[in-house]
Amino acid sequence: MDEPNLWSAEEAFWLGGPMEGADLSACVMVLPDPVGILSGDALTRSLIAAPRWDSVVMDDRHCALVSETAVLAYRANAKRAEAAPYRALCSSTYAKVEGAWRIIQHQQMAL
Repeated sequence: MDEPNLWSAEEAFWLGGPMEGADLSACVMVLPDPVGILSGDALTRSLIAAPRWDSVVMDDRHCALVSETAVLAYRANAKRAEAAPYRALCSSTYAKVEGAWRIIQHQQMAL
């Protein structure tokens, strides 16, 4: 997957269904309180229960590709029905595992 496709995967991660094609078995998420740090079954349960975003705009995009690891960093402006807009600095790390890119880390710092 090249850089544009990593950005497409990142957008699908925000907007798609709770598990939109992502294998999250090796993923750790760090989200603003009260959610905190999630991994494994707790991460899966949290994503299934969370309402999905209706839209996300990712600005100030940065990508670092090193061997079979990629880090995306950006400013997110997201909206969902009946909620205030959400702004955060975000990063996601993807690793190539058995030939496929998988998200292994995602972090958000609310602004």
